[in-house]
Amino acid sequence: MKYNGHPKIKKKRVSFAASAEHNLYAEVYWYHDLITLCDLDGNLKCCLYGEKWNADKSSKEGYYDDIIFCNNKIVASYWGDIRMYTKNGQQSVHQPDKLIIFDLAGNHLATLNIGLPIVAFCFDKENNRIIFSFDDEFQFAYLDLDGII
Repeated sequence: MKYNGHPKIKKKRVSFAASAEHNLYAEVYWYHDLITLCDLDGNLKCCLYGEKWNADKSSKEGYYDDIIFCNNKIVASYWGDIRMYTKNGQQSVHQPDKLIIFDLAGNHLATLNIGLPIVAFCFDKENNRIIFSFDDEFQFAYLDLDGII
């Protein structure tokens, strides 16, 4: 790819999603409040800087975990908080509990507070919903997107 990552970030750790339909791929940075959008030829379209953006790496805080394309929207799981915590004397991973939604140009449309720790999620195009796996008493759920995005 022509674009290899933000020039101020020395160690890149990301998750990504690609859409052949929209000729885009999106990368969410784990340890920086940043999303990059590129075309499938690797040309940078834009950088989406969050409120907590800075180029310094800190493995104590996590920002984005995963990202998907939902029709003509981009949806990313976000926590923007401490990644690890102690529970019952054991070190545990804090999972993201929010979804941030963008249009294909990178404009912020909404932030949804899911309120449960999101382990994984995917888009069910046929039913226009997001299916979740949670680290909670409720392990699976879905969010019907009709009227939401």
